[in-house]
Formats: sequence, C-alpha cells, structure tokens
Amino acid sequence: LISVIVGTILCIVAARSWSNPRRSRLLARIGFLVIFMMPFALALIPFSQMMSFGHLNDDAQRQQAEGLMSVLLGLQFVMLVAPKAIALFVGIIRSSVTLKTLIPESSLPGWTAAIVAPLYSVFIFIVLALVNQVMPDYKLLLGLGCVMAAPMVYVLKFKDMLARTTPETITSVLAPVKLISTIFSVIGFTLIAMYVMDLEVFTIGDAITLLLHLAGNTLLMTVVAADLNLELIGYEHRQSKVDHLNHLHEVLEQRFNELAADNVAPWREASTTSNRMPMPAAIAR
Repeated sequence: LISVIVGTILCIVAARSWSNPRRSRLLARIGFLVIFMMPFALALIPFSQMMSFGHLNDDAQRQQAEGLMSVLLGLQFVMLVAPKAIALFVGIIRSSVTLKTLIPESSLPGWTAAIVAPLYSVFIFIVLALVNQVMPDYKLLLGLGCVMAAPMVYVLKFKDMLARTTPETITSVLAPVKLISTIFSVIGFTLIAMYVMDLEVFTIGDAITLLLHLAGNTLLMTVVAADLNLELIGYEHRQSKVDHLNHLHEVLEQRFNELAADNVAPWREASTTSNRMPMPAAIAR
C-alpha cells in the first residue's frame, strides 16, 4: 500500500511536470519501479514459515493449517504480482502500437510489438496450463484463451507493423486490428473477473481491485514503455545517419554479403552436381 501511494504521488508530480520532459520522465520511471518492484520483493519473503501453529496439538491439523495458509498467501501474492506481469507485456505492446500510429515512418515500434506479442501469449499459455491442472474452470480457461489470442492479432499483421508508411495508411490498417485485439482482451478479463468472484476466498471487491490494479499498471507501463521506445527510435534514427559515415557500415555490409554467399553456395553446388550423383548422395551433400 505504501509503495502504491508513493508511486502514485510520483506519477502525479510527473504528469504536472510535463513541460520539463527530463524531470517528468525521471519521476515517471521511479514511480513505475516503486509500484512494479515492491510486490516481487514481498513475494520473496516466506511469510508462511514465520507463522507459529504451536497452539494446534494435532500434527495433522498443524500440517493442514500450514498448507492452507501457504495456499492463501500464494493466491494473495498472485493477485498482486499477476497484474504487474500482465501489464508489463500489455503496456509494451500498447505503447508500440501507439508509437507506430504516431511515427509510422519508423519500423522499430512494429518490431517491438511483433517480438513481445508472442512472448506474452506464451506467458499466458503457461498460466493457462498450470491453472488447468490445479483448478480448471471453463470461465477461467476461456478468459485466459481470449487474453492469449489478443496479442496474436498483431502478429498476423506483422508485415504492416514493420512497413514504413504514412499516417493515413497505418491508421486505416491498425484501427480494425486494435479493435479486434481490444475485444478479445475485454472478454478475457471479464471472464477472469467472473471466475475470481466465484471463488469463496475472494469477493466482488477483490475482482474490482484486480481489474483496477491491472488497468492502472497497464496505463503506467504504457507511458513508461512509450517513453523508452521513443528514445530508441530517436537513437536509431541518429545512429543510422552516423553509420553511413562510419567505415564499419561498409564492413557490416560486406559481412552480410559473405553470409548470404555462404548460405547460397552449398545449394548451388548441390544443384550443379545433382545430375552426376544419385539422389541420396546429392541430398547428403
């Protein structure tokens, strides 16, 4: 709670300092780190091992109480950490798509979204497989499935994400893609919230808190990731102009030509000798 309060104050001050980009950027990053890292630090502390169950005389009851407390603490930390981990992926993807709309002449935002989206889907798939073995439920499985499908919509349009184009073209291309991805996300998180409300240990307040944490962390991660992406775009643009004047640019170009020649040469050699060799020998070569 203290980390959320401190991080929120830093983010408010960062927003009010928008006219000073350097100060605003620094405060936003510090606020993000405070809010994001604290749950992970707390999750490393074995609280269940610090509790005493000596008042229970029966060993079976003591072990049952210790196991139940460990499960409850684990679920509580999942509620704290899961929104952070999900927001990390979602924020990076959202910031990349936003920057691709604003700066369609650069391909870097498209590369970021195309790389992070499959990683996000793999992360959700791991959670899906784990939950399916521990406490399967159709609402949770469908919800996680929709959440996993949402980023893959951008992967299907990765060519458009990587293309250098005009604002009008990229807007017309990304608008329906963003809509489909958003629909999948809303359906998925709604089903997950319904599943959380059905659990005996959680209430409707816990579900609302989970969604608010997820929305807040996603928004903050989007701002921070967009700022970092924008820095990378500017650096890449400046570096590309310098590289043309650097002798290493010619060396790199020569290296790519050599690699391409090495890849093509064996196939050319095999094709020229295939008429003189039996088929198995040509394939082996």
